[in-house]
Amino acid sequence: MRGAGLTELEETAVLVADELVANGLLHAGTGLHVRICDVDDAVRIEVLDGSVRQPKARAHLPEDAEQGRGLHIVDALARAWGSESRPGGKLVWCELPVSG
Repeated sequence: MRGAGLTELEETAVLVADELVANGLLHAGTGLHVRICDVDDAVRIEVLDGSVRQPKARAHLPEDAEQGRGLHIVDALARAWGSESRPGGKLVWCELPVSG
C-alpha cells in the first residue's frame, strides 16, 4: 500500500484482509492464498481457500456474540465484496475504493 502511494487505505486494507483470512482459517480450515491487486479505481483483496462453502453474513447477532461480525465489518468498509466458486474451493474478495 505504501509503495503504491495508498497509505490512506493501509489500515482499512489490513483490517478487511485480516477478517477475510480469519474467516478462511476458521471456517474453511484449509490452506489459503492471499492476493492484493488494483482494479479500476479500487484495491481488490482476494482470499482463496479449499472450502466450497460460501460465506454469508449473519443477519442477527446477540450483543455478547464473540464471533460473526467479520463480514459485517468487510461490508461496512468495502465498496463491494463477494465470493466465487473455484475448482476445489472458493475465492472471497472485497474492493476498497481509491480516492482521487
